[in-house]
Amino acid sequence: MFHLFGLRELVVSAYSLIVSVIGFAITLTTSRRLRFGVVILYSVSLLVILVYLVNGERIFSIVENFRALEATHLDSTLIPVTSVLLMSTYIFIWLLAASHVFNITITVHAIVMSKRATRYSMTDKVPPYLEFRHRSLT
Repeated sequence: MFHLFGLRELVVSAYSLIVSVIGFAITLTTSRRLRFGVVILYSVSLLVILVYLVNGERIFSIVENFRALEATHLDSTLIPVTSVLLMSTYIFIWLLAASHVFNITITVHAIVMSKRATRYSMTDKVPPYLEFRHRSLT
């Protein structure tokens, strides 16, 4: 579908950026439903990265293009794409996928912690390990 170099990467990265900004804004809220929606958005974004950018055909073409660029030893002023640029693009895509996994972990942790806080606030009782025991000095 996309035949230009980097256009698919641009579309997927822009989608991931939008999801990250929305996820950051919603994670700061206290609504567990919205946070659960952010986990779904991050998961879909991670799935898009893995399906469209990290498949066998793409990895094979990257390796072949890298070998071809290294074998020709052309002057870097003649062609705009170098092997370093090609490899750094896909390294950053892997880092983007790792950041989504990290964001999913943080958001799930926030959901669990808000559930615990809601449970304790509904009972109006302080957990036993947080109780302050007043000792008399007399």
